[in-house]
Amino acid sequence: MKKYRYLLSAAAIIFAVPQLFADLQIIKNGKSEYSVFVVDAKDEISKLAASELISYLKKSTGAELKQSNTGKKRIVIGLTPELKKKLGKDLPVHGELRIRTMGNDLYLYGGGKFGNMYAVSTFLEKFAGIRWFTPYQDGTYIPQKR
Repeated sequence: MKKYRYLLSAAAIIFAVPQLFADLQIIKNGKSEYSVFVVDAKDEISKLAASELISYLKKSTGAELKQSNTGKKRIVIGLTPELKKKLGKDLPVHGELRIRTMGNDLYLYGGGKFGNMYAVSTFLEKFAGIRWFTPYQDGTYIPQKR
């Protein structure tokens, strides 16, 4: 009986996850109302993650997102003090990443030195369909979603 409960719970989670992002439309018809905000402006890896996010979304959709800390709709890279407070002790540890929404904002963050970069890369793979097969320019697949 326990076995079936776990299977039902897992199935419920799998089918519910796409609904978490269903109402969040970041890019529509090659345009976006979103800006990209890096929480720790001194963190070079997070700044690189923001640059990669902006670049790959432009290549894929044609939308030009700007890096800014203002705006009603943001893609936030890193943990804001408000999010840290809300998470309490449920902060990601080294190598973990999280992709979550709060209101109109999308949060991409992770633990450790490269956690934010992992979150951005995972977002680009899962939601934009981008794939990196080799580290060379021609080893990247970028689907066109205009």
